[in-house]
Order: sequence, then C-alpha cells, then structure tokens
Amino acid sequence: MNLEDERTFLESYRMHSVNTVADTARYLNSSADVVYDLIARGEIDVFRAGRKLLIKTRPLLLALGEVN
Repeated sequence: MNLEDERTFLESYRMHSVNTVADTARYLNSSADVVYDLIARGEIDVFRAGRKLLIKTRPLLLALGEVN
C-alpha cells in the first residue's frame, strides 16, 4: 500500500462515526486480536449490530488524544 492510500484510509477512518474491528486494527497498526482484547477489557467503546461489533470512533480518537 502506498502512502497516499494510507493517508486516504486514515482520513476516512476518522470521518466515520463507527468502524469495524478490522479497520480499527489497521488504524492502530495492530491486529484484530489486540482490538478484541481491548474490547474485552472495556478499553474500547463498542456496540453490536447483529453479529458485528462496531467501534465508536470519536471515543477512541479522544482516548488516543487525536481530537479535542
């Protein structure tokens, strides 16, 4: 993946109100397993839509200090 594609992904991630576990793992430069562990410990705010877990973007960005 080139730098422009990565920049586009990061901007897109921040613009969505919710994101998937896979996209959050990519955003955090981590694995889905790590994201699931953070969810299990209550460190990432999520909700379930059917069988899918969705991560609330703004609380995550706030916790990372990436928005005011």
